[in-house]
Amino acid sequence: MTYTNTIDNFYDLQDMCWSGASQVLDIVSEHDLEDEFFDYVTSMFDEPPTITEINDFIWFECDNWLEEHTKGDL
Repeated sequence: MTYTNTIDNFYDLQDMCWSGASQVLDIVSEHDLEDEFFDYVTSMFDEPPTITEINDFIWFECDNWLEEHTKGDL
């Protein structure tokens, strides 16, 4: 079984993520960094990822990006 979906912007991404990734996306929104974060996430994948890979990347791998772009205001 194959499932594909197109994520065109931050809000599409926000609708598809869950748990800790949703919390990260809330922080991104609170700091008005939606476009910049979406570009960052998109640049991190060479091959089309699964939604689980995207969710896990946001949840577990974006702490440094958040720290840098929120100036530690988390």
